[in-house]
Amino acid sequence: MVGIHVGSGKTKNLRMKRWPLENYIALIKRITTARPDVTVLLFGGPEEKEENARIVAEAAHANLFLPKTRSIREAAALMKHCEVFLSVDNAMMHFAAAMKVPKQVLIESMAFGPTLEPYGRPYRLVKNPAVHGRNLEYYRYDGKGIRGTEEELRQIMEAVKVEDVFTAVVETLEER
Repeated sequence: MVGIHVGSGKTKNLRMKRWPLENYIALIKRITTARPDVTVLLFGGPEEKEENARIVAEAAHANLFLPKTRSIREAAALMKHCEVFLSVDNAMMHFAAAMKVPKQVLIESMAFGPTLEPYGRPYRLVKNPAVHGRNLEYYRYDGKGIRGTEEELRQIMEAVKVEDVFTAVVETLEER
């Protein structure tokens, strides 16, 4: 099972570190086609309800599920059954680490840094070519939002290609 969380925080402008929804849809279509043995579970709360509904509608597949979890406790219990968890750096990434999901794949956002790594857990980072290690130029943990215009930040997250995330997920699934 592969768990996927498309969200990120909504405080300040942290929603700008979300990978484009169209990319998640394309990615899930590729995973379910290339790996029919893989079940994809979508995670999220009320903030991701619309996005997850769109994914289910547009990437419809027998192995794609949006489980109804009523609490973070239920989501965490379900997460324990995932072999891989995919997200940007967000709270669900930390829950996946706490639940000891064996493998995580993270899409690098402009706000990612060493203090946000999944604590004590292995992960694979899909590098963002638009960030170039300049994460602290965008986000400094100073109580302010991510620096940059909405258009600039959107373009940064669009720089991560579906093919790169697909390769990372498949290679991670195949790791022993």
